[in-house]
Amino acid sequence: SDDDGGFWTVMYLFRKHDDKSPDNMKSSRYSLAGYITLFHFHAPFRKPNPGIIVRVCQALILPTYQRAGHGSDLLLSVHEYADRYLEDFASPSTGMDIVEVNVEDPAPGFVALRDSVDYKRFVSLSESMRGTIGEFPDVTSKDYFQPSHDVLSISSLLKITK
Repeated sequence: SDDDGGFWTVMYLFRKHDDKSPDNMKSSRYSLAGYITLFHFHAPFRKPNPGIIVRVCQALILPTYQRAGHGSDLLLSVHEYADRYLEDFASPSTGMDIVEVNVEDPAPGFVALRDSVDYKRFVSLSESMRGTIGEFPDVTSKDYFQPSHDVLSISSLLKITK
């Protein structure tokens, strides 16, 4: 990994199969259900905050495991990884926080998956903030959409980009 060239991370999703052996000993075996590749690169001139951008480059859930929520779980784990990156891997003094998670050339199905995950994360954030900022609107209501300056701060907090 070069200082300027970025680096790769691969996240795997496995299914655990519990087997009982003839002597009643539990053993486990695993099968690959999917994976996602992430490319990290430093964006020193990104406005308003420079930092690390994580790009989802490839995502695959094997056909046997599709339509069971595994893609959502894997994408949510990418966001959880980005949220805890600073405390786990980087020094707070370096300013090397992940400031954005984006997707390289997403297919239409992945765009729908990403939108669904972003919406779930937004609803979760709004519910957690409900008591802290006074009256918070019900974002699940059909009548909800009130653009404000808070939209940019929420999108920054959730690392959501266009």
